[in-house]
Amino acid sequence: MTEGEIKELLSLKLSQEFELDTMSVYSLEHSNENLIVNLLHRVKLTGGNQ
Repeated sequence: MTEGEIKELLSLKLSQEFELDTMSVYSLEHSNENLIVNLLHRVKLTGGNQ
């Protein structure tokens, strides 16, 4: 990911509530002018009020 892509993602505003059904954990590494994103773990979220 580039710095521009990161800024764009961080600037997103959501106008409605939402629920996540999956949680992912990533590591971030800098390489030259790029940011390397590595998926470490992904889990399906369950439970809560239905």
